Amino acid sequence: MPEPISLPPAPGEETSTALALVNTEVEPRGERVDLLPDGRTLGEWMRARGLRSGRAAVIPDEDLDRMRRLRSAIRAVFTARATETRPPRSALTTINDIAGLVPSTSRLRWSEDGPAEQTVWSESAGATEVAFAELAASAVRTLLDRGERLRLCEAHGCSRMFIADHGRRRWCSRACGDRVRAARHHRKRSNAS
Repeated sequence: MPEPISLPPAPGEETSTALALVNTEVEPRGERVDLLPDGRTLGEWMRARGLRSGRAAVIPDEDLDRMRRLRSAIRAVFTARATETRPPRSALTTINDIAGLVPSTSRLRWSEDGPAEQTVWSESAGATEVAFAELAASAVRTLLDRGERLRLCEAHGCSRMFIADHGRRRWCSRACGDRVRAARHHRKRSNAS
């Protein structure tokens, strides 16, 4: 049985659940691995990120398929933004359709930190629909607020994305950067021999 994959969060995942969702499909050993392979794992992932997933311990297969379509669409638009190309129209349609599943309104709230926006979702909506709509809204916010800083990890064999905290960042993690530097060093030593 293969060893479970455990990756540190990529920069930006802490503030973009859409980016965290994109990074749940990886290619660490040259083959695609879904870190959300079933409804139980998806439900746990959603709850860990504060997304409403209802009381069900397992997300139904039809919702798991919807999440996978959403994840693919978000990856497509994030990749398009990072590579300065146009995303497929179908990706935009998927994100917009899922964002529109649940009506919401913006409300102003005031805390000790001052004013803040709060999204209020329709009370008649199902928990999973709200969670998916929140993921789609996160994708929109990420593109609009930090889209110019979205990057594809440049390490060979890594398919993760991240939000660059400075313009020169090229890798999603220290491990990817170390792998690239070690390979470069190995090539230099091999060529010098």
